[in-house]
Amino acid sequence: MAENTAFVIIDTQMAFFEAPKPLYQADTLVANIKSLIAKARAAQVPVIYVQQNASGDLAWMNDTPLKNIHPGIAPQESDLVIQKWEPDIFAEAALPAELDARGIKKLVLAGLQTEYCINNSCRSGAARGYDITLVGDAHSTFDSDTMTAPQIIERYTNELRNVVRVMPTQGIAFAEADSQAEILDIYDENLMKLGSKIRADVHRDGDWHRVFQCWIAYEQQGEAYLVMQRRAPNKQFYPNLLDTTSAGHYAVGETIQDGIREIREELGIDVTFDQLVPIGRRVSVTRNGDLIDHEVADVFLLIYSKNIREYRMQIEEVSGLVAFKVSDALELFTGKRQTIPAQAVGYATEWAELRTSDFIPTLDHLMEKILVLVQRYFREETTLFI
Repeated sequence: MAENTAFVIIDTQMAFFEAPKPLYQADTLVANIKSLIAKARAAQVPVIYVQQNASGDLAWMNDTPLKNIHPGIAPQESDLVIQKWEPDIFAEAALPAELDARGIKKLVLAGLQTEYCINNSCRSGAARGYDITLVGDAHSTFDSDTMTAPQIIERYTNELRNVVRVMPTQGIAFAEADSQAEILDIYDENLMKLGSKIRADVHRDGDWHRVFQCWIAYEQQGEAYLVMQRRAPNKQFYPNLLDTTSAGHYAVGETIQDGIREIREELGIDVTFDQLVPIGRRVSVTRNGDLIDHEVADVFLLIYSKNIREYRMQIEEVSGLVAFKVSDALELFTGKRQTIPAQAVGYATEWAELRTSDFIPTLDHLMEKILVLVQRYFREETTLFI
């Protein structure tokens, strides 16, 4: 995450901490932001502060200590402090200009207030093409006339999951060198949480963990089609083989709703969790050399009809995409055909001939199960379980 990344702290002036209404979990907010600052500095990630200026009847606060940033998370002399007047860090030119000058495209956001500057900044930043991570337990607000602060935070955080990546403080690792440094929650055989551990150690020790899997399908002229990704050539396991359309581990503290970030990251598709069709859980036990993989996958279908040429592949994870008829693939996996045609992106030609050897092998006939489930979905059957 460290490359081209900045940690942006929004509107943490004393005016919010000394307001007539209490700021929700102010001490926790400061502690989490302080922890994130330490992580960012250790990874040599720039820490940027954006400071709100009051206007109108409250303009007098700009010349008082109420404008000062909370001393527990105050900037160092070398930190950039940007002034703003609007409830959106991108509404004025100063911050975008600084980010462009420094080549920064990835932002981790924390601060105040949830329903104003945090919400607006996440949405406008994503619209501008920035890769944004909101720290889910490092923003806060006040009770309103109609909602409590926890209700406001929950509502806006859940809505923003459809726009940006949301991760807890514990899951932010600015210095990740690769995915093996990612921190995962681990479980016992009954999915009771035991704690958390670095991903490489999880796979070394065979700890149970959870993953998100989404298969994209569509219907065209009465035929059901399935889309699959080809894994990147630098993958430690099964490089260049066809796999689930989009999949990945839940980072520490993430929920099942957070899984949609994988679709956005790997394929450039913006979807909401409500668009997914749940098809159950899949338990997988695999040993591959030194890797012992004990995982429980939450599995979904996404019905998405755009041509695969319009997807935006994350080249670090995905080297190609294919789309093929479900009926053709069923004949392939039942031995009635040796190859099937597929539209291809990232291949030498626009069409590829696929063999069973092009797909990741599984012991539980996963491909056949998915193909049948897709057929049943387009026949309007509602009982769909993997």
